[in-house]
Amino acid sequence: MMNNKNNFNVAMLQISATKSLSENLKKGIEACKKAKEMGADIAVFPEAYSNSYEYLIHDCIEKEIDNLAPEAIKEWEEKAVEETSEFVQAFSNLAKELEMAIAITFLEKTEGKPKNSIVVFDRFGKKVLKYCKVHTCDYHTEYFMDSGDSFEVGTLDYENGQVQLGAMICYDRNFPEAARILMLKDAEIVIVPNASKLKPIGIEQFKVRAFENAMCMAMVNYPVNDINKSNGLSCAFHPISVDENDNPIEMQVIMIGHEEEIAIATFDIDKLRENRKNTLRGGAFRKPKAYKDLLKEITEGPFVRKFAK
Repeated sequence: MMNNKNNFNVAMLQISATKSLSENLKKGIEACKKAKEMGADIAVFPEAYSNSYEYLIHDCIEKEIDNLAPEAIKEWEEKAVEETSEFVQAFSNLAKELEMAIAITFLEKTEGKPKNSIVVFDRFGKKVLKYCKVHTCDYHTEYFMDSGDSFEVGTLDYENGQVQLGAMICYDRNFPEAARILMLKDAEIVIVPNASKLKPIGIEQFKVRAFENAMCMAMVNYPVNDINKSNGLSCAFHPISVDENDNPIEMQVIMIGHEEEIAIATFDIDKLRENRKNTLRGGAFRKPKAYKDLLKEITEGPFVRKFAK
């Protein structure tokens, strides 16, 4: 998918973060500048980059407050920043300066509990998409956060035109409903900030999300660090599984290693759109009248989980 002129380039910022907001801002700015030099249309950060998702989780566990709601909430709140904060808005200004879209992730301070959020600024510095993680990890410290309640798609202007951009965050990719809703909202590219060890089955699952919904998908993880020695493997997939002669083709666009790296995932938008016109997947031949059970709440049985307090 590299030969068509209508390419969309996603810079995958597999970079480490610290507990310092100012240090992360400085490093994030430099990473975006490098991404621009590499020809990126958008630069995407790992999950909750503002103060490093992993260090926040680690601190809560180390202090044995994982099950103590008041203290855990305090830990999150102290690290959260508002969307209007200097940290977030710096990337709006940078996007305009570089003429490149930036998807910045942060622990968001709200009137209630913090949220796990991403904001996308286009190449003019305008906010075109905001998403708050819906599938929070309620078996962990994210239990003490507020989750989002919708999946959003925005129109992103780039050098060769416009693309419909959607977002998920980490644990969202385990739920087929998340990707399916983005498909139904006409997402063409889905960016997925991540902060977890990626096992082979998880990567294959992510590949299937692209295939079954006829979308291009890019997941950006943290590199290895002193907490998690198995990080990395940021990856991207397009949904096209066979060529014009029905021969299998590789769906993987890129796979980064475990170390810190900035790399470009290039998606051919014209090929994507041609595929969406002819595919038997995505929104083709759906039978939504038969899907009413998907809205049922599970109140008993093997999948009911209770958080220990």
